[in-house]
Amino acid sequence: MTSFRTDLAEEAARRIETGSLPGLQTDEEFRDGFGFYRVTVSDEVTARKLDKPVGRYLTFSLKKGYRNEEGGFQKACRLLADGFAEFLPREGSALVAGLGNRFITSDAVGPEVLRHVMATRHLSDTLPEFFPSIRRVATAAPGVLGSTGIESASFISGIVKEIRPDILIAVDALAASSASRLLSTVQITDTGLVPGGGVGNARAGLTREKLGIPVIALGVPTVIYASSFLRDAPSENEDLLSGYPYGELVVTPREIDEALSELSKLVGYALDLALHPGMTLSDVTSFLS
Repeated sequence: MTSFRTDLAEEAARRIETGSLPGLQTDEEFRDGFGFYRVTVSDEVTARKLDKPVGRYLTFSLKKGYRNEEGGFQKACRLLADGFAEFLPREGSALVAGLGNRFITSDAVGPEVLRHVMATRHLSDTLPEFFPSIRRVATAAPGVLGSTGIESASFISGIVKEIRPDILIAVDALAASSASRLLSTVQITDTGLVPGGGVGNARAGLTREKLGIPVIALGVPTVIYASSFLRDAPSENEDLLSGYPYGELVVTPREIDEALSELSKLVGYALDLALHPGMTLSDVTSFLS
């Protein structure tokens, strides 16, 4: 039997028998067809069982075909912003870090989302009289170790020490165990993250313990391990991938370019609404244009 590999707390939690772990609490609700699945891991025993750190997790699932409905994008933005707001303080400055390699589509979630995040720190600092209610937000795309020679965590740590944000929001690509989750869900957690963990290339972590400030991680699943397709396959088929010479085979959707572009805009706009509660979607669009 092949192993179960996922970065989504929801997928891990659904495999656990209800009530079998006292340190695991789950809750599911739907709003206008969009799903909210909450997971709380409250002790280390449960954390080891799920292979997820102690903390809170929210998986937001997009309604199928929402973009074809009148006002569907706007509704999805507002609902996702509500999900983000559950994890964000009402006030305080923020640094949004878009992790990943912008030249590899399946790893470009972070940089793509940053294209739609309002950077306002300079406006709040230089023109406070015109932007009194806007939160001070800075953005950074540290790139990847192979291109910069600098660990993402080291890069971000240096910025945190320099500008002293009240919170770090780290955006990265994730791996799922079900193909239906790819580019259709967003995970939010207060546990921080380990850059590259979704594709088995884990680097130094971005956590509250390491940085001294709260770290909220936003993740979008873009890949699935090929072994996951064989998880429930007959045992005689388990050697189908044994001849692949470059380690684990990772699969991503054929239409990932278009899907990632659309979802990154949704995530970025929703994050803007959550960071700046007084703004409307029209305000965000005007600001970014």
